[in-house]
Amino acid sequence: MKVILTERIRKLGDPGTEVEVRNGFARNYLIPYGKAIRANRENRARFEAMRSELEQRMQSELADARKTAEQLEGKTLEIPVRVNAEGGLYGSVGTVEIANAIHALSGASVSKNAIRLNDGALTELGQYEIVVSLHADLAVTVEVVLTEEA
Repeated sequence: MKVILTERIRKLGDPGTEVEVRNGFARNYLIPYGKAIRANRENRARFEAMRSELEQRMQSELADARKTAEQLEGKTLEIPVRVNAEGGLYGSVGTVEIANAIHALSGASVSKNAIRLNDGALTELGQYEIVVSLHADLAVTVEVVLTEEA
């Protein structure tokens, strides 16, 4: 199915780009979430009419992301966790816990979907470098330290 992107999608394209995607991806994700519209004559004209509005929205989102990136730059997130007698964690630390720690530290709201854990949830004490994708054009590396809860 051909769609016109209304926002930047990683690995697909920029706003205004007409791309061919699978029908299910378009119907179940891109179109319902407002990330794309079907590519037809009427929608092309409608998109051109709202292009400037979309560009302004993208610029404001990027400015907000830069502000959040400045708040997070050089910060270390310390997350206390429960540890058993052998030194293993009870459970794990995932994207939700990291997003909550970011919010507690800087007051910035970061979606759990913005946090990239390449090796999955954190299951051992120690230091980790986590990538937080604040915008399609902006990602920040944050240091996360898992410490034993007192």
